[in-house]
Amino acid sequence: MKRNTMRSLAMALALALAAGTTLADDWEEAQEAFAQYDDRRALEALRSGAQAGDARAQQAWGLALHHGERLFPGLLRADPQAARRWLTAAAAAAVSIAPQDVPAKKRTRLGLYLSAVQAAALKAAAPREVLLLDIRSRAEAAYVGMAEAADALVPYMEHDEFMSDWDDARATFKVSEMGGFAGDVARALAERGLGKEATIVLLCRSGDRSARAADLLAGLGYERVYSVLDGFEGDLSPEGRRDVNGWKNAGLTWSYRLARAKAAFVRR
Repeated sequence: MKRNTMRSLAMALALALAAGTTLADDWEEAQEAFAQYDDRRALEALRSGAQAGDARAQQAWGLALHHGERLFPGLLRADPQAARRWLTAAAAAAVSIAPQDVPAKKRTRLGLYLSAVQAAALKAAAPREVLLLDIRSRAEAAYVGMAEAADALVPYMEHDEFMSDWDDARATFKVSEMGGFAGDVARALAERGLGKEATIVLLCRSGDRSARAADLLAGLGYERVYSVLDGFEGDLSPEGRRDVNGWKNAGLTWSYRLARAKAAFVRR
């Protein structure tokens, strides 16, 4: 059963991830080996092609390693960190939004964007390699709900303790940046064995705060920070309701029940 499962995974990955390259030898050997039911030789060819820089082999090998570690511990010998990079780069490239399609106020220095649906798909494709952070306030998470796929609640901005200050321009209570945000992000990464090169996805209410938070992290040396353009609740409709897009309106899984372990700021 394990062999059949691994074969179907590896073959589907290899055939589905075709892309232009001049490094064809290892790739062709992998296809031939798959056709001959020689999974071990096929996977070794993928590894060799990945190390040589073949984009197709890098993507397929990263995905094969991701699944193969579960099915065949010790069979796949490669650099796990490199495989993580290839895996998330392949998945993100397939779903990311072009910068020219992004409203000016939601653009970031890194130019990396996802819709809520795309963010959910990326997280599902690489759950261990992608860090999905809900950066809304504690009140929003508690009273509006939280995406079940989010790894942690790490507020980028918060209300003052008594919500006593008013923001005339925004017609709501004032919020201010959290001084510990960068530290909370670093801890969330470290807990999962990830570093600044990891893929980070930021989810706020509608994509404005996540853009600013992404810029903050980019300034600190983070290399792959995605902003979810429609956020958790989505953009405002002409009637002033958030029923246009976003995580909740897309039918993605969320809950009012919060997990204590996901709250970065809670005293342990």
